[in-house]
Amino acid sequence: MRHQNTAEQKSSATDLVSEADRTAEALIRDVLRRARPADSIVGEELAPRDGSSSVTWVVDPLDGTSNYLRGYPGWSVSVAAEHEGKTAVGVVYDPTHGLLYSAALRGATVNGRPIRVSATTNLASSLIGIGFSYDAADRARQGAALARALADIGDVRRGGSAALELCHVAAGALDGFVEDDLQPWDWAAGAHLVEQAGGLTAPLRRVSTHGVIAANSALWEPLHHAFGLGLSTGRTPSRS
Repeated sequence: MRHQNTAEQKSSATDLVSEADRTAEALIRDVLRRARPADSIVGEELAPRDGSSSVTWVVDPLDGTSNYLRGYPGWSVSVAAEHEGKTAVGVVYDPTHGLLYSAALRGATVNGRPIRVSATTNLASSLIGIGFSYDAADRARQGAALARALADIGDVRRGGSAALELCHVAAGALDGFVEDDLQPWDWAAGAHLVEQAGGLTAPLRRVSTHGVIAANSALWEPLHHAFGLGLSTGRTPSRS
C-alpha cells in the first residue's frame, strides 16, 4: 500500500524526501536531546547539532524513501552512536517485518537473537547486495561495473535501503554488499552490525560521497576484484 505523504525532489527525480522523513528525524532528535543533551547529532534531513561531549549520533530517519512512498517493502530507520569518531552502537529497524537489528561492542542481534555473517566461501555461489546512485551518469558507471562483476558472482539483489542490506549481510542472508555513492548516515549503523557479526567493512571513498563494501572474510578479496576495486583493509570488531 502506498503511503500518502508529500514528497519533494532533492538531487534528482529519484532522490526524494517526504514529510515522514522530516517528522521521523525530528522525533528521533527530540528523544536523543532529552536523553543525551550534551551529544552531537548528524542526520540526513535536518541541520547538524553540535554538542559538548565526545559522542555523535548519526541518523537516517527513513532509508529507502522511494520504497516507503510506493508501499514497497525495503525501508528502514537507522541510528548509530560514534564515540571519539568510532562507531560504538548501531541500530536499524525494519518496520515492515518488525525486525530490530542492534549491535554494541560484543556481537549483533535481531530481536535479541544473535546473528552472524554467512559462511559462503565461493564467490560464484554468493548472493551480493548492490545499490545505485541517484545520478544518471554514476548509475551508468555502476551498471558497467556490475556487468563485469556478474561473470564472477552468483547473483545480486538491489533492495533500495543500504542500511537494511547491510543488516542482511550481518544476518547471513546476503554474502556481501557494494555501493559507492552513499552518505555516512546510510551505512554507519549497518556497517557496525556487519563488523559485530563477524564480517568486514570498508568505506569506498569518492570526491563528495563515501560508499561501503561489506562481506565475510572469505569473500573480501574476491569481491573487491570482481568489482574492480583496489583491496581495502577491512574493519573488524574490537575484542579488547
